[in-house]
Amino acid sequence: MVLSAFLSALAGAIKFFVIPQKAQAIVVWLLGSLSLSSYKDCLIAFIGLSLGFIPLFLLRWRINLLSLSDAQSLSLGINPVLLRSLCLVCVSVASALAVSVSGTIGWIGLVIPHVARLFFGANLQKLLLSSLLMGAFFLLLADVVAKTITPYDLPVGIATSVLGAPFFLWLLFRTRGV
Repeated sequence: MVLSAFLSALAGAIKFFVIPQKAQAIVVWLLGSLSLSSYKDCLIAFIGLSLGFIPLFLLRWRINLLSLSDAQSLSLGINPVLLRSLCLVCVSVASALAVSVSGTIGWIGLVIPHVARLFFGANLQKLLLSSLLMGAFFLLLADVVAKTITPYDLPVGIATSVLGAPFFLWLLFRTRGV
């Protein structure tokens, strides 16, 4: 919460001191939008996604072993600390480049893996690719909804929040038995 308040203040300061013509683009980026992305931006995001996704895909069977204890993983020849660090780097690279292109489009990374797990189980052999494809489909669906329900270009980040937050709450209450 403290970090969120600090970063919100920082974003507010940037918007305050920026040239007024650029303020609209900053607000749209903060809300998450695909409308400002060029083909060059999409290529950058694709390269970033590939740099992050390919190692994860190649190591997916080893990543499955992280569900075991560290001692069990070590006994199977997997260094869990190194593997977790590698996963963190791969996911960070992919996320950073995607966010740099589209802004903060929330809920997809929280909701879609849970939905994919409901359909395909917890095995990363199926879950990694299915989460990627389902996330892309959900983003496309949210973008279509954002562009068709209003007469102006609603940022897709708003649509993903409206669609994703209630579903995430349902998942949260469902797993806790509330």
